[in-house]
Amino acid sequence: MIRILLFVMLAAPDAFAQDLPAKPEPRTADAHFWIEVGGLGVAWGLDTISTHDAFSCGYHEVGYLFPGSRSARKVMGAWAAVDAGGVAIAYEWKRHVRNRWLHPLWRVPLVVGMEGHASAAAGNWALK
Repeated sequence: MIRILLFVMLAAPDAFAQDLPAKPEPRTADAHFWIEVGGLGVAWGLDTISTHDAFSCGYHEVGYLFPGSRSARKVMGAWAAVDAGGVAIAYEWKRHVRNRWLHPLWRVPLVVGMEGHASAAAGNWALK
């Protein structure tokens, strides 16, 4: 009797563990995340090209960072740092916020960055 009880006690956890599904790992950096980050990168690239073109024509920075500057490297490097911070915030938000109403807001820093760079690129190209 003791052998049967000992066998059941030792075998039962394995039997129950096989029936329970494994907890899925959260997928933070999935296709949706990389598409949004890619869109931000494209918008930043267009803004960089248009800013360089505008500065080479004699215009200067009138935006939020370094007003009056004519260094595209300085201006767009600072915006790259701001965008990297936005990507980090979006990644952490997507990874840790589980509220069904707040979770979709992980896209906000990326969409705001895309819109800002696209608007800046359009404004730079309108100068010509």
